Amino acid sequence: AEATAKRLKMYVLRAQVTVSLEPDVALIGLIGPLPGEWSSPPHAPLGRQIQEDVEVIRWPAVEGERWVLSGPLDRCQALWTQWAALDGTLESGTDRWRAVDVQLGLPTVHTATQDLFVAQMANLDRVHGLSFTKGCYTGQEVIARLHYRGQVKRELVSALCDEAVELAAPVYMDGEAQPAGEIADVAALPGGGARVGMVIRSAALDAGALHVGAANGPPLRDIQRPDYDWISSPI
Repeated sequence: AEATAKRLKMYVLRAQVTVSLEPDVALIGLIGPLPGEWSSPPHAPLGRQIQEDVEVIRWPAVEGERWVLSGPLDRCQALWTQWAALDGTLESGTDRWRAVDVQLGLPTVHTATQDLFVAQMANLDRVHGLSFTKGCYTGQEVIARLHYRGQVKRELVSALCDEAVELAAPVYMDGEAQPAGEIADVAALPGGGARVGMVIRSAALDAGALHVGAANGPPLRDIQRPDYDWISSPI
């Protein structure tokens, strides 16, 4: 959050805008049925509802239900404690959540991957993460040129690997000396290995086997292009 706030402050010019951190606000990601506090939760993906100063958003899921809740820190802590007492098997941690995001093609920019990709290569335009109508911003010329005059030759896809994978690791085709792409996101899986998001040349997806780290490195399998049909409004 600190790094993001610092970067945003660079773009505050003549506008009366203050960028600050809110330490007393918390987020909870919940996989599964929403507890009984919300009698009529939103039904559409990205639908929102506010109840007792906590906002709940129905987040896209591969199967079942996912929810994002945000509100005052003390209130979110109380909810977490209450739910943990109701279900002794409640899991905590982000890997399971991030694995679903990776499979759905929801891009996350990490410190290790920032500035590696043009935004469209990470499918940010597919999830309404770009504006082609607002005023000037850093990188706008490249993004606009690619949108109106160019062709995106790389895309974000997901895959499985049976070994641990590092962010920004190169991805190779069989027998190729130059990488065809890079790992953009990684989520460790409970049984070992990882689900990864990779930005890769579109032509490489149908040209043969893919490996991480080297041309003879760990193979990638179950390669999927994300399906964004569920998106009807900006995230």
